[in-house]
Amino acid sequence: MNLNPKEEAVLDLIKKDSSYENYFFNKVVDSKWFFPLKNQGYFLPEKAPDAKKVEEGRYYIPRWNVLRYLEKISEQENIKSDIEYINELLNMIIKISKFENVEGNHIDNYITWHSFVVILSNLPNNNINDNIIDLIPIWLNSKFDTSLTGREIIRKFLPKFLTNDPEDIKKAEKIIKYITDFKTSPTEDVEEKPRLEIKYFYLKEGFEKYSEDIGKKCTEQVIIDLEMKIKKIVTEKEHGTYFSFYEDLEYINKPLDMFTYILKRILLSKAKNDAKTTEWILTRYFKEEYLYFPKMALYIIGNLLENYKNFFWDILKSDWQNIIFRNSCNFGDELRIILENLRKLNEGKREILIKKVENSAKSIDAKENRELMQNLYKQKFYKALSHDKYFNEEYKKLKHLTNYEIELRPMVGKVEFYSPGNVSPLSKEEILEKPNCELAEYLSKFEGDEHWKGPSVNGLAKMLEEIAEEKPKKFTDNMSPFLKTGYIYVYYIIWGFKDAWEDGKLLDWNNLFKFIEEYLKQTDFWNDKYIIKEDYRNANHFWILGIIGELIKKGIKNDSKYFSESHFPLAQKILLIILEKLLINKEKVIDSQAERNNYFSYSLNSTFGKIIEALVVLAYRINKSESKENNKQKNAGWIQGITNIYEKLLNKRIIESYVWLGFYILIFYFQLDKKWTIDKIDKIYSKTEKYWAAFMQGYLYKDRLNKDVYRIMEKHYKKAINYSFKEKFYSERLVQNICYMYLAGIEDINNNEGLFKILLDKWDDFQIKEAISWFWMQRDYILEPIDEKENPEEKIRMEALRKRIINFWRWIYENKYKEIDQFTKIDDKDKRILSELSHLSVFLEKIDEENFKWLKASVAHLQVNFNTSFFLQYLDELKDKDEYAPNYIVELFIEILNHSTPDYDKQNIRSIVEYLFEN
Repeated sequence: MNLNPKEEAVLDLIKKDSSYENYFFNKVVDSKWFFPLKNQGYFLPEKAPDAKKVEEGRYYIPRWNVLRYLEKISEQENIKSDIEYINELLNMIIKISKFENVEGNHIDNYITWHSFVVILSNLPNNNINDNIIDLIPIWLNSKFDTSLTGREIIRKFLPKFLTNDPEDIKKAEKIIKYITDFKTSPTEDVEEKPRLEIKYFYLKEGFEKYSEDIGKKCTEQVIIDLEMKIKKIVTEKEHGTYFSFYEDLEYINKPLDMFTYILKRILLSKAKNDAKTTEWILTRYFKEEYLYFPKMALYIIGNLLENYKNFFWDILKSDWQNIIFRNSCNFGDELRIILENLRKLNEGKREILIKKVENSAKSIDAKENRELMQNLYKQKFYKALSHDKYFNEEYKKLKHLTNYEIELRPMVGKVEFYSPGNVSPLSKEEILEKPNCELAEYLSKFEGDEHWKGPSVNGLAKMLEEIAEEKPKKFTDNMSPFLKTGYIYVYYIIWGFKDAWEDGKLLDWNNLFKFIEEYLKQTDFWNDKYIIKEDYRNANHFWILGIIGELIKKGIKNDSKYFSESHFPLAQKILLIILEKLLINKEKVIDSQAERNNYFSYSLNSTFGKIIEALVVLAYRINKSESKENNKQKNAGWIQGITNIYEKLLNKRIIESYVWLGFYILIFYFQLDKKWTIDKIDKIYSKTEKYWAAFMQGYLYKDRLNKDVYRIMEKHYKKAINYSFKEKFYSERLVQNICYMYLAGIEDINNNEGLFKILLDKWDDFQIKEAISWFWMQRDYILEPIDEKENPEEKIRMEALRKRIINFWRWIYENKYKEIDQFTKIDDKDKRILSELSHLSVFLEKIDEENFKWLKASVAHLQVNFNTSFFLQYLDELKDKDEYAPNYIVELFIEILNHSTPDYDKQNIRSIVEYLFEN
């Protein structure tokens, strides 16, 4: 667009007077000025100002007056679609950024670089190529503050590329590489010290906000790049492992801490969304000589143990050097959290853990008290595993021998700041000496230090908990003085009772339940009259109700230890009193706690949830007890009682009642009332989505299946196949349930009405990949060597399971991929499925003419999900199974090489290549 004579005169005017020039660029908006200004040289690199030295050690950073105008035109929609303007802007940015002065240095002006990032953030992604992104190191290489530029890159430039477009993701990965670069600069003692280019605050802010997307959308290259940087900083084997990775530092001021923060978050996101890539990464980590990496791997597994439990056991079995257990000082928190959550240990897994602990204990080099040191070493592991009966017994024995309290912990613990919650005005001895009537009076009068500098209400409450756990008789012998005692104190006393029972101590349940009943009878209790104003946690009557539910559940859940049947009626009465009261005040109860999309987690922690679960567990215990006595009349009365109250809970739409009905469905069906349970299951199907989803979350959370209940639940499964659960876990468990029933022979791949066939016909890539993954996870169980003479039936059963998995693979190939050839274009979803299918080659007895076609369809896509190493391992194992194998293997191996050059595992590659030369 040409300028008119008046506008041409303006250009002449600003040439002659800098004040007019500054005013002009501050006000001008129209893009028509762009090319005339460019032609007159206003955007030349020589015009871009550098830092100006004012005096020795002091510099002034001038703002280039054209920048505001360039920013404004980059915001205009007509510019964003005009390739001529875009190219000119990009060329200008490149020329100025790369421009060097007579001394060979780039311009050092963070105001200019910041403005360039602003402009680029306004332009379309597809116009910004690698040449532009490669300028970032120039912009961040400054002897001045780079905060302005770095902040703009992190807040605006990086997120614009975190899309679902693979080309954008490549650019995002490059940006991440540059913004996490560091330099080394010598310190006073001439040692090289790493320094990040961008301030820690902005890096932390950015990766806190975008790490979920980065882990989900970016390739593993981002993680590999971070690993390389960490390896440049880590200087010794233990470096970086002294503190717990579970402790997020509020203030980060070291590069390694920053990289740890970033890697943790990205890797966790990757682990949630891409298990195969994560397993490949973590497998490498356990082979690294620097302990930082196996520590990181344990942290990731511990955070997502439900997803990576089988992987952890595989790693443990392959850890022949016992690196994990031998370095427990470095892996304290990370290993402890995994061990504490390894539930349901069978004899085989128990044996693995025992060997690991014993072997690592033997390696202790103690010149004095060697036996004591070895026992202490074992004790810390057994404490973490004390949820298991065997390890609990071993832990108690060792604790008795050592007379020490010890646990797995970080080498350097978290710095604890003073808290009033830790200070009690009375010592343990003083409390024990006071009669309960005197102690109750003291509790009613004690106010605590209002300035949080001295003893506090919460410190006193915690001390009461300790005493209730260690010496419960102190309270249970005479609890009536505490009927008017504040909620926070009663809460912690009951908590102490719960822990005492778990520790194996006896409780006077009769006195305890009578106290609870009387405490609940008081109108003041329900009106929150026992809140203590100095209690900064503001405990109310809901706290007491929740801990009562937990206490009763703990008291009866364990089949080997539960309180006497004589206490059942009073426990039942207490729970029913609470539920009736809660139902009357339903809205107030629900308002007291925020509901979540994960209804199962919500039910574990809510007041209704704790009481309802305690009621169901009590029903289970009463039923088992009365079944032994064959007292059907008595049993029928209890059943009527629980179904009546449960009916009311369901009708009142208490979300927790739907969750626990699903979770404890086997108790309802087999031990309470089959007809009632079937009726409820049927009616829930047509309930509002929220309540149906809550019921299904409870049902799917349980990993125990029953074929009778499975059939009753059939229409719910059909509905769930087409439902999107907000939490991935439930979608995975749904597929696993159906696959389990397929392997068990309940589902038939040829039954068009069956759930397994419906799942296949839907052909949802997530569900198909989960089915493949679950079948693959059964490999150790199905392929474990069995002595045919000793156990012929088990041998036949395992062979049937193997064949069902092969039939699943056959169906997929025949129905989805049989017609594809080298010219067929397939989408990314199918590539990933074909890549995952390669895992099932572990179940092949040999390569034959039929399954060779299946394998060939997969090998072209192995790299999509980094499955080459697994496939090569299985191919290596198949090579000696049949005389015709060489013909198939050579073709498969060449096909792999046509698409990538594998470098892991070298042993398998070498073995296959040698085999091919020999044949």
